[in-house]
Amino acid sequence: MNIHWFPPSPGEVKVNVHGVTLPVPAANGNTSGMGAVIRRANGGMSSSISGTIPNLSPVENQLAAIHIGMKRAYEETCKKVIVETDNLEAFGMLKFQHNGISITARNIIQQIKILKKDKAWKCKIRYVYPRRNRVATYLALLGGDLFGCLFLSFEPLGRAAELMDMDIGLGFHDPRYQEVQMNGEEMELFDQALDEG
Repeated sequence: MNIHWFPPSPGEVKVNVHGVTLPVPAANGNTSGMGAVIRRANGGMSSSISGTIPNLSPVENQLAAIHIGMKRAYEETCKKVIVETDNLEAFGMLKFQHNGISITARNIIQQIKILKKDKAWKCKIRYVYPRRNRVATYLALLGGDLFGCLFLSFEPLGRAAELMDMDIGLGFHDPRYQEVQMNGEEMELFDQALDEG
């Protein structure tokens, strides 16, 4: 069965989010990364966020990814939003009362709930299979490897465009694209583009 990303209905946007804890610290010292991508009904990207927030536990990182993605959609004045996370633990924390969680996790959950209840929009949060969340996973891995903070982009970073095309059936399915790292030449070009602004 081919499990892929499903576009939102016309007039809605979908925010896919992912937080990753790196098994080994990246060359820049990062131990985590997060990614969020806002996509329209045609599958096109509105914006994306990739990077890291240091010193968060794995579940705090997942919750922060949800909050960052929601906040970006809110700032873009999106009126109908579906947020998708592939982390069942973070999703469960938003749905059920939990005792014994950290103060940071509790604060992030509170911020998510405040934002979700805002009457300026309609926002739903859903759990999604990881294979339906490949672009956000890629951005989280890229963010952990490259950035020391959160980086906002209005163009697909790295191979995110290829993954988005595969999501909507415009490219072939190849599992090697799920966690692609830039090669040395691509990294140099990307660094040069960032330096030039």
